[in-house]
Amino acid sequence: MLKLSIALLLLAAEPEWSQLVDLAQQQERRGLYSEAVATLRAALQSGRKQGLKPADESLILNNLGSVQTSLADYPGAE
Repeated sequence: MLKLSIALLLLAAEPEWSQLVDLAQQQERRGLYSEAVATLRAALQSGRKQGLKPADESLILNNLGSVQTSLADYPGAE
Protein backbone atom coordinates (compact mmCIF):
# COMPACT_ATOMS: atom_id res chain seq x y z
CA MET A 1 0.00 0.00 0.00
CA LEU A 2 2.84 2.37 0.81
CA LYS A 3 4.47 1.77 -2.60
CA LEU A 4 1.18 2.59 -4.32
CA SER A 5 0.82 5.80 -2.31
CA ILE A 6 4.34 6.88 -3.22
CA ALA A 7 3.74 6.11 -6.89
CA LEU A 8 0.55 8.17 -6.86
CA LEU A 9 2.33 11.08 -5.22
CA LEU A 10 5.10 10.98 -7.82
CA LEU A 11 2.56 10.86 -10.63
CA ALA A 12 0.69 13.82 -9.17
CA ALA A 13 3.95 15.78 -9.02
CA GLU A 14 4.62 15.16 -12.71
CA PRO A 15 3.63 18.15 -14.90
CA GLU A 16 0.52 17.79 -17.04
CA TRP A 17 2.50 17.93 -20.28
CA SER A 18 4.69 15.04 -19.10
CA GLN A 19 1.65 12.93 -18.25
CA LEU A 20 0.28 13.65 -21.71
CA VAL A 21 3.55 12.55 -23.33
CA ASP A 22 3.35 9.28 -21.37
CA LEU A 23 -0.24 8.79 -22.55
CA ALA A 24 0.75 9.49 -26.16
CA GLN A 25 3.50 6.89 -25.95
CA GLN A 26 0.97 4.33 -24.71
CA GLN A 27 -1.37 5.27 -27.55
CA GLU A 28 1.43 4.92 -30.09
CA ARG A 29 2.34 1.45 -28.76
CA ARG A 30 -1.30 0.40 -29.22
CA GLY A 31 -1.32 1.73 -32.78
CA LEU A 32 -3.59 4.68 -31.96
CA TYR A 33 -1.50 7.12 -33.97
CA SER A 34 -4.11 9.81 -34.61
CA GLU A 35 -4.94 9.91 -30.91
CA ALA A 36 -1.23 10.09 -30.07
CA VAL A 37 -0.81 13.09 -32.40
CA ALA A 38 -3.69 14.91 -30.70
CA THR A 39 -2.32 14.06 -27.25
CA LEU A 40 1.18 15.28 -28.15
CA ARG A 41 -0.24 18.53 -29.52
CA ALA A 42 -2.09 18.97 -26.23
CA ALA A 43 1.15 18.24 -24.34
CA LEU A 44 2.97 20.87 -26.37
CA GLN A 45 0.28 23.46 -25.72
CA SER A 46 0.14 22.63 -22.01
CA GLY A 47 3.91 22.69 -21.69
CA ARG A 48 4.24 26.03 -23.41
CA LYS A 49 1.73 27.51 -20.97
CA GLN A 50 3.78 26.08 -18.07
CA GLY A 51 7.12 27.44 -19.31
CA LEU A 52 8.42 24.32 -21.04
CA LYS A 53 12.21 24.00 -21.23
CA PRO A 54 13.65 23.88 -24.77
CA ALA A 55 14.92 20.31 -24.27
CA ASP A 56 11.45 19.16 -23.20
CA GLU A 57 9.83 20.94 -26.13
CA SER A 58 12.29 19.18 -28.44
CA LEU A 59 11.31 15.84 -26.91
CA ILE A 60 7.62 16.47 -27.60
CA LEU A 61 8.28 17.70 -31.14
CA ASN A 62 10.49 14.70 -31.86
CA ASN A 63 7.80 12.31 -30.62
CA LEU A 64 5.20 14.16 -32.67
CA GLY A 65 7.32 13.87 -35.81
CA SER A 66 7.86 10.17 -35.18
CA VAL A 67 4.14 9.48 -34.84
CA GLN A 68 3.33 11.55 -37.92
CA THR A 69 5.93 9.57 -39.85
CA SER A 70 4.14 6.40 -38.76
CA LEU A 71 0.98 7.89 -40.28
CA ALA A 72 2.91 8.67 -43.49
CA ASP A 73 2.27 12.37 -42.81
CA TYR A 74 5.72 13.39 -43.98
CA PRO A 75 5.00 17.13 -44.39
CA GLY A 76 3.54 17.21 -40.87
CA ALA A 77 6.54 15.32 -39.52
CA GLU A 78 8.93 18.05 -40.64
